[in-house]
Amino acid sequence: MNSETSQAIGHHHVVLEAPDLVVLRLKGDITLEDNEQIVVWADQMVGKSPHFWLFDATHIGHIGPVVRRKVAETPLPPTFLGAAAFGLGFPQRLLATMVVNTVAMLQKRKYPLSVFTTEAEARAWLRTRRPRSSAFAPSDGGAPPT
Repeated sequence: MNSETSQAIGHHHVVLEAPDLVVLRLKGDITLEDNEQIVVWADQMVGKSPHFWLFDATHIGHIGPVVRRKVAETPLPPTFLGAAAFGLGFPQRLLATMVVNTVAMLQKRKYPLSVFTTEAEARAWLRTRRPRSSAFAPSDGGAPPT
């Protein structure tokens, strides 16, 4: 896996934080092209390394049905370990639950996603998913949440 690196895709920003975290900060609507570019970038960055995702949906816009369908149909790599999201409103939480359940049914694999109010809570949950590591460093270079 590469060391920390980042990429702007559309209005969104994706960061790979060493050792194993892909952070996606969503801003505005998510297009099919955005989704495809994010997936390709992440695949190139993590390779065959086990990894987690952290979704910042604080400034998310619309996710159309075509994009939702594509997300549900895209196979999860065996190296995917789980994801946490924060910043979702009630409608987005419902939608995320529906997408996660659809992915689980289609792929016959549990999709470990938990939704939190804050980034600190999300990162704390991710830390419990990988106890062999000391902490996730925030992408802004600040101290990890306690």
